[in-house]
Amino acid sequence: MDVMQRLWDAEYALKDHVEAVLRETIGPDWAVRCGIREGLLDKWAAQRKAAPANDGGAEKGLLAYCDLSDLAMILRDRWDALFSEVFGDLATMEVYLRVLERYTE
Repeated sequence: MDVMQRLWDAEYALKDHVEAVLRETIGPDWAVRCGIREGLLDKWAAQRKAAPANDGGAEKGLLAYCDLSDLAMILRDRWDALFSEVFGDLATMEVYLRVLERYTE
């Protein structure tokens, strides 16, 4: 497995975890209840719909299609309540996300 594949795997594992936590704690309508802009939700849904069938697009969660900067916003807004215990320091996590974004785009 090459380095890029490992980075993509890490990104999608993180997005899957965040979405699972949001779904479990907030409910199936987590995206709306989190206050994510409708334009972003529409963008992610369109990207999921356009994903090739062999990519598992319909099976992937909505956050699989968000930018890491959008993921950082979601994490920041719910850090203390949901994510600090798992990920530790918010500032460090934001640096990790920026570095990951730099390498995967």
